[in-house]
Amino acid sequence: MEAFFGGFEEFVQAINESSSFKPGYIDGVLRRAREMRESLKAKSANLQLSRQIFLVATFASVVFYYLNKVKSPSHIAWVSDRDALIDRGDGFIYDLSYFMFLAEHMRAPQGKQAERSTVMDKPHFIYPIPPKSGINDHDVLVRIPDYLAGTLADLDISANEFSKDKYYTVLEHALVNSRNHAIIHVRGGGQDIYTRRLVYR
Repeated sequence: MEAFFGGFEEFVQAINESSSFKPGYIDGVLRRAREMRESLKAKSANLQLSRQIFLVATFASVVFYYLNKVKSPSHIAWVSDRDALIDRGDGFIYDLSYFMFLAEHMRAPQGKQAERSTVMDKPHFIYPIPPKSGINDHDVLVRIPDYLAGTLADLDISANEFSKDKYYTVLEHALVNSRNHAIIHVRGGGQDIYTRRLVYR
């Protein structure tokens, strides 16, 4: 992890030298990265949560990359419910996913040099932060994705069964033969991470 953060900070600084971010943004990114790195050294460090942050940020950066490549959107919004993933490190997960996206985008073939040079201008990334308590104005945007995630969280993959009948309804009417969803099963052991795509027909 120590080596990762060193490389991450160098990459951010290198990007900053040839870009024009809003004043204070890069300082904020580097501060959050340092705070995240220091938190991992503590005896009470939540390593499982930190691992989840890195995994989710990686997956998000891949989604950003292909969404940008296929659709060339002017804006990309990551709208989240209240979650420890976005609270940890003052939202460091957003910084991490964004710069991972940039790293992947900059690996484009040399023939797309012009495309790479405009990555800072488009797309614009929006991260609405939900309030700590009370009404979340973005509930309407997260309700359906949250329901789908809850369905998959209940799935017993070994038996291919759910604990509640309502989840079968969601599976059959929203996920089976879906052209708009990709179900990725992630498992880990030691230092290794394994993924596979589940397809229901």
